[in-house]
Amino acid sequence: MKERIKDKTAKLNKKPFKKYKENWLLIYDNQSSPSLDEKYVSEKLGIFLSRYCKNNGKIMFDKIFIEYGVDIFVIDYKALPRIK
Repeated sequence: MKERIKDKTAKLNKKPFKKYKENWLLIYDNQSSPSLDEKYVSEKLGIFLSRYCKNNGKIMFDKIFIEYGVDIFVIDYKALPRIK
């Protein structure tokens, strides 16, 4: 998941990519797992995104939606804590 977010963010920052007032990313996660700990996933991805987005000077997705089975996780970039 982290690599997909990095790849898509790199594409977002290329010149021909059209930017909007808000830019959203939708990712479909097809990895099978018998049980998904939502809190664990949210914390780990939140920490990753907070560090990845810190002062890198790039345009970031305002929201990232991760579809996993019948669940959709929403990560709001503007609401993430910044980790030094």
